[in-house]
Order: sequence, then C-alpha cells, then structure tokens
Amino acid sequence: METQLYPGIAFSPVAALTDNIGAGDTIIPVSDAESFPPAPNLATIGADEEGETILYAAKTAAALSGCTRGVEGTARAWSAGEPIARNWTAKDHADLIAAVREAKEGSDPAGTAAAALEGHQEDTAAHGALFAAKQDKLTGQPGQVVGFDGMGQAYAVPGWSNPNLLINADFRNPVNRNGKTSYSGGGPTIDGWQAYAGAPVVSLEDGAIKFSKGDWGQPLRIKGILPGTYTMSALASGGNFAAFSFSIPAGSGPATYYFDIPGTNLRMTFAYKWIVQSHLFYLTNNSDADDARVIAAKLERGPIQTLAHQDADGNWVLNDPPDYDLQYALCSLYSP
Repeated sequence: METQLYPGIAFSPVAALTDNIGAGDTIIPVSDAESFPPAPNLATIGADEEGETILYAAKTAAALSGCTRGVEGTARAWSAGEPIARNWTAKDHADLIAAVREAKEGSDPAGTAAAALEGHQEDTAAHGALFAAKQDKLTGQPGQVVGFDGMGQAYAVPGWSNPNLLINADFRNPVNRNGKTSYSGGGPTIDGWQAYAGAPVVSLEDGAIKFSKGDWGQPLRIKGILPGTYTMSALASGGNFAAFSFSIPAGSGPATYYFDIPGTNLRMTFAYKWIVQSHLFYLTNNSDADDARVIAAKLERGPIQTLAHQDADGNWVLNDPPDYDLQYALCSLYSP
C-alpha cells in the first residue's frame, strides 16, 4: 500500500485548545482552524517531550474532528490553552523515507532495492545483541548507522542513529540543484544553505564546502522545535571534529548556543527562536586569511552525537552517508 504523506503548512502557526479534552475525545476544539492544513492530516499537542501527535479526519471552523489519538506519544487529557500545531513529526520523517523507498522499488521491478533492504535488515538483526544496551540513549530508528562494540565504543554498522534536523548536510555529495560550483554575494547557495553576515564566497571543493570569512548556515524547517537537549556537531578538513550538547528549557526565549571547532577558525552556532520565532544553524569562519572547509554537520536530539566515530587510530570518520534521494526529496520540499 502506498504510504500516505500529509502536507504541512508554512511557518507551522500555533493555535490553542479552547476547551479541556480527555484521552478518548475525538473532537478537539481549537482557537484557529486555519492554522491547520485540509484533512486528513497530523497535529501535535503540547510543547515538550510529553506531547501527543493526532491524526484528524476532518475540520470545522472551530475544531478538528474524527481524530485518532496517540499516533505518537500517549493519548491523554489536555487542558484548555495548550498549544496545538501542524509541526513536523517523526511520523512525517519515517513516512517520507518509506515513500522514497516505495518510489525506488517501483522503478526497480527486478527487486534489487528490496533485496538490498532485506539484507540490511538481516545485518541489523545480527548486530542487535551487540548494541542493545546503548539503544535507550539514542532516539533513532532500527536500520540506521551507528553501532557499538563489546567495549561500548561507537563504530559504523547498521545500528542506531539520531535523525539529522538539518537537511543536505553531508557536503561530500550535497544536493546542488543550481549546479554552480561557487556562490558569492550572499543569499542561497547549495540547497537549504545560505550565506549570511559577511557574504562569504562559498565553493564546492574536494568533497567539502569551502567558505571565506563570514556566516554560512541553514534556517531550520522545524519552527516548533521542542524544549529539550540537543547536540550539534561538525567535521572540518584536517580531521578536526567538535560536538556540543545544550539544553533548551521549557518556555525559553531567544537564545544562542555556540562552540568552536578545535584546530580551525570555525565556530558552529544554533540560534533558538531567531527571527520571527524560527531557528537557525550556522557556521562562522572568523579568519580573513584562511578559507574554512567543512565536510559534514549535524543537529540532533539528545546528549550524544552520532555524526562520526573514531577509528582504531583515533581519527574521526563519518558514519554512512545519508540517502541522497531522501535528501533530494527534503530539499525539494523545504528549499527554494
């Protein structure tokens, strides 16, 4: 059966519950039904990790109705005034992956893609006992790319990995629909990424992104990012790697979190509730003399980075690259 994809709505406007609801209620009164796309579609209630995703079958001027409760999270009672919005969800992410796989398999009647996926699943099962003790510390899905050896050290196998909140962030083979090898003058560059302060010159070079002094970053597609712990990480040329975890308290106002990448002139920054309550991840090259080269970056939920691992010699090695077709689909949805 073809996976159902539910459309989003620009800027994820937030409404509120106008009355108390119980865990079994299927009609959910909202302050502004225009904040939600046409039915059927998804909505999230709450503003933290205890939230609930619902699927609504219809909507009126004042309510979402025919609701399936607890699509993600647990169906529970909510009080009037709780925020509710059409935010990007883990279900959207999983469904998009499934749809891309279905499209691949539809163009592959010989079944090569299905056979590869089956083999990948078997490999995952074989490694299951090896990293089961670590699964509770990560928020990824089975079949992803970070495992752990008998000593608890991370290494690249089909295992557990957190989704990247950034899109098109593996610069060894980025989506670049404009087709240019160099961008100047500020504004959009490769898909999803823009030049900001200082208008750095941005180039694709030797499996990395090179940019001159200034800020280069990505406005996040997720407006309603929840409070909690996040980790940002980046691998620069020369094997220079950094990861930094930070916590966003519930009800937090605008804030910035940043960390310098050792051995470079680079700084990575996450700006929370940046302009008009959006969010921005960006990299800064602080040097007039040196162009910075970045190989990959990641922003993920939780206190553990899953972008890269160290090999036996202590060198930082990226985990398996993301699915290029999925990144292309995400860029098509979220980039100009």
